[in-house]
Amino acid sequence: MSDKKYALSPPSGAPVAPAFLNIFSDAAASYKFLWFLAILDSLPNNRDGDCTLPLPQLVLRMLKSAEEPLRRFRLHFGYHDNMEKYLQAAEEFPGFVDARKKGDDELAARILRQTPVYNKILAMAPLFLLSSFLPSHINKKSRSVVRRFAKQLADEGRQPLYYFSDDHANIIVPAAWVEYLCENYEIVRGWTLWNWGLFLQARNRNVPGVVAKILKPSKGGLIAPRDFWKRVIQSAPETAVCIYSNKKLSPLLPNKFEVDHFLPWEFVCHDNLWNLVPTSAEINVSKGARLPDAKLISRLAQLHHLAIGVYHSALRDDRKYGREEMMLSYFADLGVNAHESAPTPKALKDAYMRVVPAWMALAKTRGFSEWAYNQRHKGKY
Repeated sequence: MSDKKYALSPPSGAPVAPAFLNIFSDAAASYKFLWFLAILDSLPNNRDGDCTLPLPQLVLRMLKSAEEPLRRFRLHFGYHDNMEKYLQAAEEFPGFVDARKKGDDELAARILRQTPVYNKILAMAPLFLLSSFLPSHINKKSRSVVRRFAKQLADEGRQPLYYFSDDHANIIVPAAWVEYLCENYEIVRGWTLWNWGLFLQARNRNVPGVVAKILKPSKGGLIAPRDFWKRVIQSAPETAVCIYSNKKLSPLLPNKFEVDHFLPWEFVCHDNLWNLVPTSAEINVSKGARLPDAKLISRLAQLHHLAIGVYHSALRDDRKYGREEMMLSYFADLGVNAHESAPTPKALKDAYMRVVPAWMALAKTRGFSEWAYNQRHKGKY
């Protein structure tokens, strides 16, 4: 990213580049990143003149951007961050959740403005992001001081990234910044997400896929893994069993089985084959984004040893669906070579036991709950 800083420098005559490049320096919480992304994503396509952005809508965007990494992926924003508490407090305010469910952002923003959360965020995010544009001697924790100096800079033509309207209900992004940010939107947004990702990775060490989790990812298509497991079940109808129910999978052929992520996708954020298992649709729905019993890791390894064996005996020469690349994931994540030849059952089990229990323990600390197969499960197959 450092090699591309020149691309982030506004052209001659536009706002001062060093102040902009330092907007994320000394970030101890998520506020700077979420606030800037809210501004960047609120700029209109029309670049003619200054741009006025209502503060309630920006605060709402902040909360929406924080929700997925906090709730879906259980990432930590750091010891000094209160966004999770603010999101929860806003949702407890009457009408806020209903407005969001209806997709009525205007109503949700109006309701949000009445909550204590609104003022708490405005006491931090807008002030912190402006700090690199302001004189070093001023009190940057004082809302009134920051507003006054930002307006003064704007009046003098030394354009800050934004300043506040007289009624303090909006921020105003000067025309030069609107033009620059719109013209360089992809570069600036990528640079922001890169810094946001570094911030989160430092606070979520050993958690897989942190950077991917801030880009609103969606589960990839499981067509290729599904076809692979279908061929495995067909090749070994007596020994291919569901690791959860211990029932044969062959009755689910040809199209009645689902592909489940043993470690939840919301934790690993990938579809690598070593973490995928075939099961019934009912079990897949019941398990959801929860963690299975660690005792099942042995069954997981055993099923995958069977699958790797089928690959080498029957599927290796069939290049369909990139099966060769599927085998490479065992080495990339587990450190065991399943691509050139089938590992021994012990070698594969040892590889799973080195990696998976530690990740399960970490997932538990991040709020992923446990799940157990119910022997009275009504799914019959």
